[in-house]
Amino acid sequence: MGFLVPILMCLAFILVWIRLTKWILALDRRLMKKSLLRSVRLDMRSTAALLSLCLRENRFLYERWFPKRSPRGSLYEEIPCVLLLGKKIFVLEICYLPGLFQNTDSETWRVIPPAEYKTKKEVQIKNPVLLAQDRASLLTELLDTVGSPFEISVESMAVFTDQNHRCAVSGQKGVYTVSEAIAYLSRFAPKTKAERKKMKRANKMISAIFGRYSLSRRQAIARNNKMRTKKK
Repeated sequence: MGFLVPILMCLAFILVWIRLTKWILALDRRLMKKSLLRSVRLDMRSTAALLSLCLRENRFLYERWFPKRSPRGSLYEEIPCVLLLGKKIFVLEICYLPGLFQNTDSETWRVIPPAEYKTKKEVQIKNPVLLAQDRASLLTELLDTVGSPFEISVESMAVFTDQNHRCAVSGQKGVYTVSEAIAYLSRFAPKTKAERKKMKRANKMISAIFGRYSLSRRQAIARNNKMRTKKK
């Protein structure tokens, strides 16, 4: 029986090591989350990283170009950030530009840089709320055209990293701060191990569909230029 003692000690050591590793990873996630939340300016990637830490089970697709029908044929349009959560797909338009937003009821917004910035030149951007809605419609149309193995709903979200920006567009639908986005998306995150496995399978299927019909930036721009030249 003496030979069982070292085996049991090894097993106990392995179990303690696994538990300690899980605790360290959980602590690391909490610290990273706090660090991102304290960040003065969150860009698209860091905002997506924060959402990823809070949701844990998810899959992000960045800067993919999808076909969009037009009178000149299928041109490709960029969708900067897509979040897959099983049968729910979220098109995220993350707005992180500093400054004062004006004309938020129109298709084009004016952004006045903060006083501490060297440049005082105003910037015009497309309405991120409408952009998110248009891009969500594009993905819905694509999925309806190519078909999917199960019913999928696509939703648009305009996420503002600055609370003041969120207040400037408070009357519009589909507008969130980062904390509001985390709270809303957490409702669709898997709660059990079985749900996580099911979501991973669904995400894999959707990723395969999008991978088949989307292009990289370089490929899409070359295809669009070729299409425009051909139609002239």
